Amino acid sequence: FIFFFQAEDGIRDVERSRGLGDVYKRQVHKAVLDSFTHIAHVNAMNLRTHCTTLFEGVLPLTVVNPSLIRTVDLGPLKHKIDDGEPIRKGAYALLGQMLTDLYDKMDLPAIVDRLVDGLADESDEVQSIAEQILIKISEMSPGVILGPLEKILEQIMKGTKRLQEKIKKSQDVDRSSDNIRGFLRVLLAMNKLPEIDLNLKYQESLKNLLSDKIVSTLYEELCKLSKQQPVSYTHLRAHETSLHLVCRLLLEKKKQK
Repeated sequence: FIFFFQAEDGIRDVERSRGLGDVYKRQVHKAVLDSFTHIAHVNAMNLRTHCTTLFEGVLPLTVVNPSLIRTVDLGPLKHKIDDGEPIRKGAYALLGQMLTDLYDKMDLPAIVDRLVDGLADESDEVQSIAEQILIKISEMSPGVILGPLEKILEQIMKGTKRLQEKIKKSQDVDRSSDNIRGFLRVLLAMNKLPEIDLNLKYQESLKNLLSDKIVSTLYEELCKLSKQQPVSYTHLRAHETSLHLVCRLLLEKKKQK
């Protein structure tokens, strides 16, 4: 563990890339994260004694480090490269693996807070891992998801709308569709949360998303695969209670102002 945290400290204090030394540190750091993920997969009990210390060291690594983002000039175009992406990916992967057998040692609310940001990560791979962990936590401990539910829904709505625009412009259609599917899988998992049908924010978000033909089609495909009954936009409107109706009208009135 001393080796791990020495490597972590070396990365944390970096302000900008200073050459091969920093590249080497990041490679070592990623290798250490991958090693712990392997240990957690093979025999997680070996990590139980030091789980809290490991968790506290790994969680900050899920944060985007602006100093590790550089711009490469490609003539008329400029391309951003995030050298911190492999570290974030490794950190999220380790947290996800630790959840399987070290669930009782984890600070779930703290993880969910980081996952909210993970949903907005510019890396598709990091975002995908964050979605998988959210689904896992929603199954293990549904109550932990209900607290930050609105923040999660906001990130899903923003991300989906951004991807919808790309599809409409015929930009990265397959990739954007896959990313929308990831968001919808999270929503499908949340659909099993206790009393979620009474949560106005969830119902309103789902209704807005399903009003789009592209999203609605992808949602129905996922429902068939998961054997869940698809919910249509019309169905949501037809089954809203008087309380839902009042809240919806208030929201619409607020938007008009």
